[in-house]
Amino acid sequence: MSNAVANVDEVTVQITNKREFKPRILGIDKPFDVAVLKIEAQNLPTVKMRELG
Repeated sequence: MSNAVANVDEVTVQITNKREFKPRILGIDKPFDVAVLKIEAQNLPTVKMRELG
């Protein structure tokens, strides 16, 4: 497993307003050391993205 979730019994996601969630692990990429987590929540903060180039 990724170091992000390796050898743990429980994962907690905390967002900027201190709300905490128990995520579901959707996928892991060991070579890139990345884990994709999903949380079920309403009214989450957003990030604006723009196209580069």
